Amino acid sequence: DNYTVWNTRFLIGTALSGLLWGIFALLTLPIEVRGYTALTMLVITGLAGGSIGTYAISRPAYLIYASTSLLPLGIILVIQEESTLRTFGVLVLVYYAFLSVSMFRINKMLKQVVNLQFDNVELLRQLEKEKELIAGMNQKLELDIENHIDTEKELIDAKIKAEGLADDLSRLTVQDALTGIANRRGFDAFLSNAWARAIRNQSPISVMLCDVDFFKN
Repeated sequence: DNYTVWNTRFLIGTALSGLLWGIFALLTLPIEVRGYTALTMLVITGLAGGSIGTYAISRPAYLIYASTSLLPLGIILVIQEESTLRTFGVLVLVYYAFLSVSMFRINKMLKQVVNLQFDNVELLRQLEKEKELIAGMNQKLELDIENHIDTEKELIDAKIKAEGLADDLSRLTVQDALTGIANRRGFDAFLSNAWARAIRNQSPISVMLCDVDFFKN
Protein backbone atom coordinates (compact mmCIF):
# COMPACT_ATOMS: atom_id res chain seq x y z
CA ASP A 1 0.00 0.00 0.00
CA ASN A 2 0.98 3.69 -0.01
CA TYR A 3 2.36 3.57 3.53
CA THR A 4 4.75 0.73 2.70
CA VAL A 5 5.96 2.46 -0.47
CA TRP A 6 6.59 5.79 1.21
CA ASN A 7 8.18 4.16 4.26
CA THR A 8 10.56 2.21 2.02
CA ARG A 9 11.50 5.38 0.13
CA PHE A 10 12.03 7.20 3.40
CA LEU A 11 14.35 4.50 4.75
CA ILE A 12 16.33 4.42 1.50
CA GLY A 13 16.71 8.20 1.52
CA THR A 14 17.79 8.12 5.16
CA ALA A 15 20.38 5.43 4.41
CA LEU A 16 21.78 7.42 1.48
CA SER A 17 21.98 10.58 3.60
CA GLY A 18 23.84 8.81 6.41
CA LEU A 19 26.10 6.99 3.96
CA LEU A 20 27.06 10.23 2.21
CA TRP A 21 28.02 11.82 5.52
CA GLY A 22 29.98 8.72 6.47
CA ILE A 23 31.88 8.73 3.15
CA PHE A 24 32.44 12.47 3.49
CA ALA A 25 34.00 11.92 6.92
CA LEU A 26 36.29 9.18 5.61
CA LEU A 27 37.37 11.19 2.56
CA THR A 28 38.04 14.40 4.48
CA LEU A 29 39.56 12.79 7.53
CA PRO A 30 43.20 13.88 7.73
CA ILE A 31 44.57 11.41 10.23
CA GLU A 32 47.84 13.34 10.55
CA VAL A 33 46.16 16.56 11.75
CA ARG A 34 44.52 16.02 15.13
CA GLY A 35 42.58 19.26 15.05
CA TYR A 36 40.91 18.39 11.75
CA THR A 37 40.17 14.91 13.04
CA ALA A 38 38.45 16.33 16.13
CA LEU A 39 36.54 18.84 13.99
CA THR A 40 35.35 16.07 11.68
CA MET A 41 34.23 14.03 14.70
CA LEU A 42 32.32 17.01 16.11
CA VAL A 43 30.54 17.65 12.80
CA ILE A 44 29.49 14.04 12.24
CA THR A 45 28.52 13.38 15.86
CA GLY A 46 26.64 16.70 15.99
CA LEU A 47 24.64 15.77 12.90
CA ALA A 48 23.84 12.36 14.40
CA GLY A 49 22.79 13.91 17.69
CA GLY A 50 20.65 16.55 16.04
CA SER A 51 18.92 14.00 13.84
CA ILE A 52 17.28 12.35 16.88
CA GLY A 53 14.52 14.92 16.79
CA THR A 54 13.84 14.11 13.13
CA TYR A 55 14.27 10.34 12.99
CA ALA A 56 13.33 9.24 16.54
CA ILE A 57 9.75 8.64 15.42
CA SER A 58 11.11 5.73 13.33
CA ARG A 59 13.62 3.44 15.02
CA PRO A 60 14.85 1.80 11.78
CA ALA A 61 15.38 5.21 10.15
CA TYR A 62 17.53 6.54 12.96
CA LEU A 63 19.54 3.33 13.33
CA ILE A 64 20.23 3.33 9.58
CA TYR A 65 21.31 6.99 9.59
CA ALA A 66 23.45 6.75 12.73
CA SER A 67 25.04 3.46 11.64
CA THR A 68 26.00 4.70 8.17
CA SER A 69 27.32 8.04 9.40
CA LEU A 70 28.97 7.22 12.75
CA LEU A 71 30.05 3.58 12.60
CA PRO A 72 32.47 3.93 9.63
CA LEU A 73 34.16 6.87 11.35
CA GLY A 74 34.38 5.08 14.69
CA ILE A 75 35.69 1.83 13.19
CA ILE A 76 38.35 3.59 11.10
CA LEU A 77 39.59 5.48 14.16
CA VAL A 78 39.55 2.42 16.42
CA ILE A 79 41.78 0.37 14.08
CA GLN A 80 44.46 3.06 14.02
CA GLU A 81 47.72 2.35 15.80
CA GLU A 82 47.94 5.67 17.59
CA SER A 83 46.25 5.67 20.98
CA THR A 84 44.77 9.13 20.55
CA LEU A 85 42.97 8.12 17.40
CA ARG A 86 41.79 4.90 19.00
CA THR A 87 40.46 6.95 21.89
CA PHE A 88 38.59 9.14 19.41
CA GLY A 89 37.16 6.02 17.81
CA VAL A 90 36.03 4.60 21.15
CA LEU A 91 34.38 7.92 21.98
CA VAL A 92 32.50 7.86 18.66
CA LEU A 93 31.30 4.30 19.24
CA VAL A 94 30.26 5.07 22.83
CA TYR A 95 28.43 8.16 21.59
CA TYR A 96 26.70 6.02 18.95
CA ALA A 97 25.51 3.60 21.67
CA PHE A 98 24.36 6.52 23.86
CA LEU A 99 22.40 8.07 20.98
CA SER A 100 20.80 4.72 20.17
CA VAL A 101 19.62 4.25 23.77
CA SER A 102 18.34 7.85 23.88
CA MET A 103 16.55 7.36 20.58
CA PHE A 104 14.74 4.26 21.90
CA ARG A 105 13.56 6.22 24.95
CA ILE A 106 12.42 9.21 22.89
CA ASN A 107 10.70 6.87 20.42
CA LYS A 108 8.82 5.21 23.26
CA MET A 109 7.69 8.59 24.64
CA LEU A 110 6.61 9.78 21.19
CA LYS A 111 4.53 6.65 20.67
CA GLN A 112 2.91 7.16 24.07
CA VAL A 113 2.10 10.78 23.18
CA VAL A 114 0.64 9.76 19.80
CA ASN A 115 -1.41 6.97 21.37
CA LEU A 116 -2.62 9.37 24.06
CA GLN A 117 -3.70 11.86 21.39
CA PHE A 118 -5.64 9.14 19.57
CA ASP A 119 -7.21 8.09 22.88
CA ASN A 120 -8.18 11.71 23.55
CA VAL A 121 -9.70 12.04 20.08
CA GLU A 122 -11.70 8.85 20.61
CA LEU A 123 -12.77 10.07 24.04
CA LEU A 124 -13.91 13.37 22.54
CA ARG A 125 -15.92 11.50 19.92
CA GLN A 126 -17.58 9.41 22.60
CA LEU A 127 -18.33 12.53 24.65
CA GLU A 128 -19.87 14.19 21.58
CA LYS A 129 -22.04 11.14 21.01
CA GLU A 130 -23.09 11.11 24.67
CA LYS A 131 -23.79 14.85 24.47
CA GLU A 132 -25.98 14.38 21.39
CA LEU A 133 -27.76 11.46 23.06
CA ILE A 134 -28.41 13.47 26.23
CA ALA A 135 -29.61 16.45 24.17
CA GLY A 136 -32.03 14.17 22.32
CA MET A 137 -33.27 12.68 25.57
CA ASN A 138 -33.74 16.16 27.07
CA GLN A 139 -35.68 17.28 24.02
CA LYS A 140 -37.89 14.20 24.19
CA LEU A 141 -38.39 14.75 27.92
CA GLU A 142 -39.41 18.37 27.32
CA LEU A 143 -41.93 17.25 24.70
CA ASP A 144 -43.28 14.60 27.08
CA ILE A 145 -43.60 17.21 29.84
CA GLU A 146 -45.39 19.60 27.50
CA ASN A 147 -47.74 16.85 26.35
CA HIS A 148 -48.32 15.82 29.97
CA ILE A 149 -49.10 19.42 30.93
CA ASP A 150 -51.51 19.76 28.02
CA THR A 151 -53.17 16.44 28.89
CA GLU A 152 -53.41 17.39 32.56
CA LYS A 153 -54.95 20.74 31.62
CA GLU A 154 -57.48 18.99 29.39
CA LEU A 155 -58.31 16.56 32.20
CA ILE A 156 -58.79 19.43 34.67
CA ASP A 157 -61.07 21.25 32.21
CA ALA A 158 -63.03 18.06 31.60
CA LYS A 159 -63.33 17.50 35.35
CA ILE A 160 -64.61 21.03 35.90
CA LYS A 161 -67.16 20.60 33.11
CA ALA A 162 -68.25 17.21 34.51
CA GLU A 163 -68.64 18.66 37.99
CA GLY A 164 -70.66 21.55 36.57
CA LEU A 165 -72.88 19.14 34.63
CA ALA A 166 -73.29 17.00 37.74
CA ASP A 167 -74.34 20.05 39.76
CA ASP A 168 -76.81 21.10 37.05
CA LEU A 169 -78.17 17.57 36.83
CA SER A 170 -78.49 17.32 40.60
CA ARG A 171 -80.30 20.65 40.73
CA LEU A 172 -82.66 19.66 37.89
CA THR A 173 -83.63 16.44 39.64
CA VAL A 174 -84.93 18.32 42.72
CA GLN A 175 -86.25 21.45 41.02
CA ASP A 176 -89.43 21.95 39.03
CA ALA A 177 -88.59 23.22 35.57
CA LEU A 178 -91.73 25.35 35.26
CA THR A 179 -91.91 27.06 38.64
CA GLY A 180 -88.27 26.88 39.64
CA ILE A 181 -89.14 25.61 43.13
CA ALA A 182 -88.40 22.24 44.69
CA ASN A 183 -90.39 19.29 43.28
CA ARG A 184 -91.56 16.12 45.01
CA ARG A 185 -88.06 14.61 44.92
CA GLY A 186 -86.65 17.73 46.52
CA PHE A 187 -89.42 17.72 49.12
CA ASP A 188 -88.73 14.07 49.99
CA ALA A 189 -85.00 14.72 50.35
CA PHE A 190 -85.56 17.81 52.51
CA LEU A 191 -88.14 15.99 54.63
CA SER A 192 -85.81 13.04 55.15
CA ASN A 193 -83.01 15.34 56.32
CA ALA A 194 -85.34 17.32 58.58
CA TRP A 195 -86.76 14.12 60.07
CA ALA A 196 -83.31 12.75 60.82
CA ARG A 197 -82.27 16.07 62.39
CA ALA A 198 -85.40 16.17 64.57
CA ILE A 199 -84.73 12.64 65.82
CA ARG A 200 -81.09 13.47 66.51
CA ASN A 201 -81.94 16.68 68.35
CA GLN A 202 -85.11 15.30 69.99
CA SER A 203 -87.04 18.25 68.61
CA PRO A 204 -90.50 18.45 67.07
CA ILE A 205 -91.12 18.75 63.36
CA SER A 206 -94.04 20.35 61.53
CA VAL A 207 -95.32 20.08 57.96
CA MET A 208 -97.47 22.80 56.48
CA LEU A 209 -99.45 22.41 53.25
CA CYS A 210 -100.64 25.45 51.34
CA ASP A 211 -102.09 26.26 47.95
CA VAL A 212 -100.27 29.30 46.45
CA ASP A 213 -102.49 31.61 44.36
CA PHE A 214 -104.79 28.85 43.29
CA PHE A 215 -101.97 27.51 41.04
CA LYS A 216 -103.85 24.26 40.30
CA ASN A 217 -106.83 26.20 39.01
